[in-house]
Amino acid sequence: MILPHDSKPSRYRAFILNADETVLRIEHLPAQDDDAALGLARAMLDGHALELWDGMRFIEHLEPSASAG
Repeated sequence: MILPHDSKPSRYRAFILNADETVLRIEHLPAQDDDAALGLARAMLDGHALELWDGMRFIEHLEPSASAG
């Protein structure tokens, strides 16, 4: 598949973490940019911390809200 030079396939991944910060599972996110990926990642917070990555580029570490189960 040929993409325009300013386009790239999505490589966003959410690493869902256990309480000891080890990886519980990895979810691929169908996002076009960092903001969209962050929105999807925030919606996934279900009592576990999460790290958002774009390929090898770290974006953000998210903690679950205090009210989460």
